[in-house]
Amino acid sequence: MISWITGKIIDSWLNGNKHFLVINCNNLGYEIQVCKSALFDKNKSNLIQLWCHLIKKEDKDLFFGFKHRNQRDFFRHLIAINGVGPQIAIMIIDKIHINEIYFAVKDDNNKLLIAIPGIGKRMAEKIILELKNKIDVFKNLLEDDLMMNSKKEISNNQNLINDLSLTLKSLEYSKAEINTVLDKIRDQNFTKSYTLSPIEEEDIYESLLKEALNLLNKNN
Repeated sequence: MISWITGKIIDSWLNGNKHFLVINCNNLGYEIQVCKSALFDKNKSNLIQLWCHLIKKEDKDLFFGFKHRNQRDFFRHLIAINGVGPQIAIMIIDKIHINEIYFAVKDDNNKLLIAIPGIGKRMAEKIILELKNKIDVFKNLLEDDLMMNSKKEISNNQNLINDLSLTLKSLEYSKAEINTVLDKIRDQNFTKSYTLSPIEEEDIYESLLKEALNLLNKNN
């Protein structure tokens, strides 16, 4: 089984909500569906490193790639849940930070999962229950630099993202542009610990808004 791969990106495309890359590794081209955070991990020479999971089917092999090992391992826990396929699992990882899911599981809060297209209340409750049964294993997947953050701090990060989304919508950016930029900001900044001081929160918001606008301007 291939667990990790590094190589040069030869091609990339979007099929609906699915992001694909072709990576040249030792003169072989591997077609891999990746989570969004992996798209921001390439360097100027188009080299990329991914943690991988392979699903074998009768008619084809499905290759999935992740920027971080804990994302790949969490993906494996998700698809082990009856009724949760790889596309739902990828969408969960793309939409919600793993640390946020951890606290949602601890609190029996299914609202984050229900907000994801394709996940209803029954499936959300099932995912929460299954992950709660593995809570100690799940806890080991949390990012080290967020382990000391409180639930309130992580929730605060989500509030910042929501505020940014509303501001960018008011500036008439498209939903696709906003989602792409906010995913990148979430990936780069959610590992930072924010204080809850209103003044500092406002400074952080202004800094992230400036970063978002710079990214949007580069893409135009």
